[in-house]
Amino acid sequence: ITILSLGLLFLFVPRLLTLDYEIKNSTGVFKPLIIENHNVLTEAQRTDLNIIFRYGVSAKNELDTAKQTYTKDMIMDTPITTELKISDSELIGIHEMLKNLKVFEDASKNTTENISIIPCSNYYLKAKINSSWQELEWNDCHGKISDKFQTVTNFITQIIKSKEEYKILPDVNGGYL
Repeated sequence: ITILSLGLLFLFVPRLLTLDYEIKNSTGVFKPLIIENHNVLTEAQRTDLNIIFRYGVSAKNELDTAKQTYTKDMIMDTPITTELKISDSELIGIHEMLKNLKVFEDASKNTTENISIIPCSNYYLKAKINSSWQELEWNDCHGKISDKFQTVTNFITQIIKSKEEYKILPDVNGGYL
């Protein structure tokens, strides 16, 4: 029984993605504990996990994992699109977070804070959850973003900003008023 248990353990452990809460700046942010080369997806699985994520003023920054591209809003200059690949482990982590936090199920809940932020940020997320495409749009022009969606946006932007392709992009020219 012990040998059988150990055998099963070695079969399943490499496939598991462990999510660990990391507290940064007083907000909970998921950080994937990535086991290198063990979270490899087939093309069909990757297609099911692809996302489109837009954020920033007018949601002009965009990550499209199907196209493996990232578009950076350059404000006063033309937006720049570059190749940016999200690893299978990171894609699995995003998908698991979306399912575990039930972000799409709670999307209709409004925040009670009545605030006005200028310039305000807009967010858009499209992902396949339970075999159907879900979309969520949010802006903080008149209210605070939900804590769950904020956790997801922090997690995805943290992944984007960790990529070398993002780091070599030029700084933006100008700013929003």
